Amino acid sequence: MHKGKDIYDISCHPKYAKCHAIISKIGSSDGLIRLYHPSKSVDRRANNRFAVCQDAKSKIVWFGYIEPQSNGRHSILDKSYSTGKTIGKLADNIKLSWSAEIKAAYYPTIYNT
Repeated sequence: MHKGKDIYDISCHPKYAKCHAIISKIGSSDGLIRLYHPSKSVDRRANNRFAVCQDAKSKIVWFGYIEPQSNGRHSILDKSYSTGKTIGKLADNIKLSWSAEIKAAYYPTIYNT
């Protein structure tokens, strides 16, 4: 998903040692690191929660609330953290190639040495 120059090692709790991390670059959560276990399949634990996934057709990676549909496809929703209300749909009726639940999210602590 990323070019070599965009990949960094970070220090984290040992229980997240096998996780991958994505750094948020949007205004309200700029610098927030989200950790997830990489997956090659659709993780049912990611359904009905904020997670990361990839559209099988377009290969776009989405972060959002994954809502399963009765036809086996999924919608990716933009939900408010403060109210829980749906703001809009990011993607509708897509087939996922993989999904993974977010295990942890935090702002890193910078140490000056």
